[in-house]
Amino acid sequence: MSSYSDLLQLIHSFEAYLGNPETKASPVNFKESLHFDEQEVLAWKQIKCIQQWGFMEYLIPQSLGGQLVSLDVGYFLVKSICRRDLTTGIALGLPFLGALPVWIAGNEQQKGELIASFRRGEITACALTEEEHGSDIMANEVAALPLGNGWELTGRKWCINFATEGQNITLLCRTHEGGGPLGFSVFFLNKSAIQSGFLPTPKLPTLGVRGLDISGFSLEKVYLSQDALIGPKQRGLEIIYKTLQVSRTLCAAFSVGAADTALRLVLSFSLQRQLYGKAAFEIPVVKQRLAEQFTQLLIADCTALAVARACSIIPEKLSFWSAIIKFLIPKIAERIVDECAIVMGARAYLRTTEWSMFQKIRRDISVIGLFDGSSQVNLSVIAGNLLPQAKMRGNSHPGSLQQMDSIFNLNCICPEFSFHRLGLFIHTEDDIVAGLSVLKSKEINPLIDAVRFELNRLDQEILSLHEKKLWDPRSLQAFRLAEQYCWIFAAGCCLHFWHCNQDLMSKEFLGNDWIHLAIQLILNQLDSSSAIESRWQESMAGCLSQFYKNKRLFSVLPIKIPD
Repeated sequence: MSSYSDLLQLIHSFEAYLGNPETKASPVNFKESLHFDEQEVLAWKQIKCIQQWGFMEYLIPQSLGGQLVSLDVGYFLVKSICRRDLTTGIALGLPFLGALPVWIAGNEQQKGELIASFRRGEITACALTEEEHGSDIMANEVAALPLGNGWELTGRKWCINFATEGQNITLLCRTHEGGGPLGFSVFFLNKSAIQSGFLPTPKLPTLGVRGLDISGFSLEKVYLSQDALIGPKQRGLEIIYKTLQVSRTLCAAFSVGAADTALRLVLSFSLQRQLYGKAAFEIPVVKQRLAEQFTQLLIADCTALAVARACSIIPEKLSFWSAIIKFLIPKIAERIVDECAIVMGARAYLRTTEWSMFQKIRRDISVIGLFDGSSQVNLSVIAGNLLPQAKMRGNSHPGSLQQMDSIFNLNCICPEFSFHRLGLFIHTEDDIVAGLSVLKSKEINPLIDAVRFELNRLDQEILSLHEKKLWDPRSLQAFRLAEQYCWIFAAGCCLHFWHCNQDLMSKEFLGNDWIHLAIQLILNQLDSSSAIESRWQESMAGCLSQFYKNKRLFSVLPIKIPD
């Protein structure tokens, strides 16, 4: 329950501790990250340094003696790591994924054991996937059968991060022969307590994040005691689905952090590169392209921050919102990197220049869309909610929309995040999108009206397909409409955020220009004929230059970064 000023102080302290990643003397720097990546090993030196700062405490809930209160803090800390090295950031974020089933449903003994493990700097993995079944976890075959006063586990997990190097593993197992919604359970596996039967499989060579231990393991009649069961028997899928809501939300930090550095690198290059008698940045197409990517990054940052805060205010909606940002934010970030690569030219592919970190980011960032349910899995969740949302549109109680200020106003302190309030389904209207119906702000009312128009058009198309008995949430058409909904959701986040923080926006050079270009870019995603005005591009190019020269994080929050 930190205040806005406390949050800024914490981020600045962490940034100062990590130092400027372009400087070789900094504890987490680009040169070392590139070296470890070439060797395809993890930068344990960096990980230990970050752990020594106390990072692991921010993965332990405050109710259990840690520092985890609301997810916005975790979002910014992880983003700070990932703007230096995405591989290290993922490695340090993974223990939280592995711990979530325990935080959600574990007993006191399991929580205590895991807290002690965290404070020793150990990594806990989460084993869900199997090679034959991929994202279809309800088809998983790794089985846990009752044996005496415990369980016997048999089967093979595949493509698991830290499967070999992790000290603990939370894993999903089939506990009923027929499977189904009540056919799985989650177990806590401490490798040091296993006598035999755990066989790691080789590390899988990957395009990016080469240092990560992405491997697997086989279980051959591994015995676990009864107290290894996490939560009630047969409630494993429920626990995992709640786990993924939280982890999907924080995955946004991976994408936004890496995209920040990609944009910073290409801006540095364009300011130094001389073409046709001037800096490349002064060429209109370059300046306008980078202004748009800067604004896209602000859209992503604003949307991710909003959902991270919303977790504490309305965690019951996270099943839907987490799917939206898990699809949208990696997509935006990958596009930013691809657009930056156009400006970078040949240097986007080279591993030996002063901008060589760019090619690592470009390889690394593509993996985020695969984590914790692929982009298509998350689109499926969103598509399945489109018709109910369209039918409910306008039914929100006015009182519930008052929560928008709590989510978006940075001066409102987030309460402690409650794992117990997570749900599996959303039964009421999406508050953030519904809030557009009551949002009024004189300076941006035309933008609000334009987004409302697109929302109404989308709803009418969905309802029309339903009336004609042509609506199929599993179809490509539904997935494309789901993608449009994500952009409308992002527009809602940006409009609410700007409205609730106008003073901050004007002080930080963003003012009205950011929100105008942001909404124009979103409307262009919904309708390619929608115009993007050059005056906003020019203005945001100047804003980008100011942020860069003043050593500012490319964020909607005013965060200074080390020289």
